[in-house]
Amino acid sequence: MKNLLQHLGELDLIVLQALAQMHGLEALSGDQATAASELVAAMQKPEHVAAIWEGLDVYSQAAMRSLLAADNRMPVPAFERRYGQIRRFGPGRLSQERPWANPANVAERLWYQGLIARSFLDTKDGLVECVHVPRDLVDLLPIGASDPLILRPRPCPEPALARSAGQAVLDDLVTLLIHVHGHRVWLSDHGNWRAQDFSQLAAQWLVPPDDLEQPLAPGSRLALVFRCAHELDFFEINGRRLRLKGAQAWSWLQRRRAEQMRDIVQAWRNCVDWDDLCLTPGLQCEAGNWRHDNLQVREAALALLGHAQAGEWYDWQVFIELVHANHPDFLRSDGNYHTWYIRNNDGDYLKGFEHWHAVEARFLHYLWSGPLHWLGVIDWDENGECWRLSQPGASVLGRAADDDVGDPVRLIVTDDFRVLIPTGARPSDRFQAARFSEWEASWPGYRYRISQRMLRKAGRAGISPAQVLDFLDRASGGRIPANVSKALAAFKP
Repeated sequence: MKNLLQHLGELDLIVLQALAQMHGLEALSGDQATAASELVAAMQKPEHVAAIWEGLDVYSQAAMRSLLAADNRMPVPAFERRYGQIRRFGPGRLSQERPWANPANVAERLWYQGLIARSFLDTKDGLVECVHVPRDLVDLLPIGASDPLILRPRPCPEPALARSAGQAVLDDLVTLLIHVHGHRVWLSDHGNWRAQDFSQLAAQWLVPPDDLEQPLAPGSRLALVFRCAHELDFFEINGRRLRLKGAQAWSWLQRRRAEQMRDIVQAWRNCVDWDDLCLTPGLQCEAGNWRHDNLQVREAALALLGHAQAGEWYDWQVFIELVHANHPDFLRSDGNYHTWYIRNNDGDYLKGFEHWHAVEARFLHYLWSGPLHWLGVIDWDENGECWRLSQPGASVLGRAADDDVGDPVRLIVTDDFRVLIPTGARPSDRFQAARFSEWEASWPGYRYRISQRMLRKAGRAGISPAQVLDFLDRASGGRIPANVSKALAAFKP
């Protein structure tokens, strides 16, 4: 980042003379280097900088505040898009046009006051040419510390009905683990599930797939469940058979639900292969020499949750326009909207800032209503017009304390040999119950039936009726019907 001398040393002598005149200074020396040094000495006086600041119009002051709030760096395309282009002139045209006398926009007004410079700076996308305030002027500006550009969405009234996914993604992931553990699952030559294997799971999902023809369609909720299971390293493939890594899965299943949800959310956040941008409905990413980092894209979007308060409802359209006005370049650190090869469903390229709502806004809507909603982080109203950061969502993102520290949810054993597993029960309890009982229902709670066939299957896996009885006694809090206890005690595998 340049200091004032480095910046002024690159300007033509005629511009330096004009700067001196505008700042009310005496004529400068005849050579460029000496003139730049004399001008710097005058401009670095605090009282002079204060006078310059007071002489700026409100639009120029606002641009300076925004620049400093953006960590004193803004990509040239982004800065010029907001505040105008700094025109380039050769020596002849410079003398003729005299842009300092009649600047075309805010950017030129600040440039010909010597208050902004251009430098190539390191960013997460490599070297990017940015506009900035010369570093030795920053502390001299009488504007105090500048807050970073943050979003402060305006709350809207609480809706009558909220759509919350809760921890359904956790329960469906556990259903997947149970199935792979208890069945032979064979993959196709391309590593995909076969239809006949997947169909056995069809009725057991807590949240059925939207598309029954393509339940694992790219970017769908169930595809995310499967992706997170793989990201958590629960599976191994022997030949073409999918197997559960028993010890690893069992260790995870015994954790608290809030910790498990945090693990699932973190698995999504860390997943390099899950491309939220290119999975956005209505966007078609083309192969080419452009790139985007899936993890950076995800984290840039999550940063927009910034000052959203858990439990407060926000109008979606107001939020989007707030992002558009204050953080339009959250996905593109270089501010360039012409390098990505993305089409809409009609095949039209979506290049240029004018397509921001077709790309960035559409992507955010998919993220908020897709992965972040499925993971229980974002709730929506019935009409999809307002959203909120859920309290559990704030917890899994590390912004609030866990809220599942109460007494464990007990299983219920009935006298007709059924095991009822309410919502919120330990996933490890359901996993164990599924080893000696048959699934019957998933809603409103999970229901399994103890059968002789399943008890014999458990016996072959080394689980005795006595161990089943001990488990049910603990998980139900000692409430086992007498006929069930008697039958299990007498059962001979």
